[in-house]
Amino acid sequence: MDGSLIRCMASIAECVSQQTRLTILDDGSPFDPQDVIERELLQIRIGEVRAKLEAWYYDASTLTKEDRTRVGSLALWHACQILLRHRLSGETRTDDALHLHARAIIDLCVESGDKIEYLNWVSFNVVYLLVDEPD
Repeated sequence: MDGSLIRCMASIAECVSQQTRLTILDDGSPFDPQDVIERELLQIRIGEVRAKLEAWYYDASTLTKEDRTRVGSLALWHACQILLRHRLSGETRTDDALHLHARAIIDLCVESGDKIEYLNWVSFNVVYLLVDEPD
């Protein structure tokens, strides 16, 4: 997989963690002006990660990568899109865009053939996210 996508996934995980913490604070903590600033900074960071992912996708067609690297990178890119849309932007499991990204991951698993250990893990987690997790 492309290293820049791994950094994007790590940034998304940090954003999810920060958003979860801020949500917990909403459940009864006294108002803190610093929380407002932190929420604004979180939205900026989400926008930056989204922009990096979009730039990677548009540049991906010009990258000369081994087929296995290309497939793994695309699967991770789609997984990042699902996390951004569902966990950070609040789109529901029934959103068509989420299903298109999930379908793309499954198609990449099929395309990769018998070397799909990591892709199985990604696709399982994507399906879990879209099917089993309550909104």
